[in-house]
Amino acid sequence: LYGVVLLLSLVFLIRDGWVARNKSSADKWAIHFCILLKTPLFEAITAVIGNFPDAYRELLSGISTVKVFAKDEAILEQGRFCKHLWFLNSGAVKAYETVDGVDRVTYFFTDNTFFTNYYCWVTGNPSDITFRAVESSEITLIDYPKLEDLCQQ
Repeated sequence: LYGVVLLLSLVFLIRDGWVARNKSSADKWAIHFCILLKTPLFEAITAVIGNFPDAYRELLSGISTVKVFAKDEAILEQGRFCKHLWFLNSGAVKAYETVDGVDRVTYFFTDNTFFTNYYCWVTGNPSDITFRAVESSEITLIDYPKLEDLCQQ
């Protein structure tokens, strides 16, 4: 499990380096990566780190829930705090910011993709973007504070 968090943290750090060079508010949040896989979440992890023991699967399952979001349902709204790392099992999600009453799509996620608002985690600030299902979407929600706690054990 620590390997998963380490991998995700590495991806986040690489992205943060890009963000530091490109100060666009539309891009400062976009932490994601895509993995081709046969079965969602656990296959994605196995594809990246290799063997993923059953004990770790059970731990991760204990802090994760699967939820289906209806078309146009908000996953995270602008002004709220992000508490999850998400894995999009199926469907599509858009991320957008609203500036002066105008929505500007900043990213689009599709099947088998991790995504989150890492900017919120790092700064402690509320989200400056909204994540919304574009179609009915099945998403695994991984509780980020509980994931951090597991890594401390």
